[in-house]
Amino acid sequence: MIEGNDKDKIFKYDALISYALHIPFPEELDDETWAMKLAQVEWLIEQGILAPKKIE
Repeated sequence: MIEGNDKDKIFKYDALISYALHIPFPEELDDETWAMKLAQVEWLIEQGILAPKKIE
């Protein structure tokens, strides 16, 4: 089961995926696709293309 702090992280990751990749409902993606989209967002952050304040 997903604990409270993990739910917050997933919620934030969903928001980043939605905002950066223009995917309206990332929570509806299958797990494999969601993980690939998260990797894309992380790459954008690493390249300095996307600069969120903080991800924990």
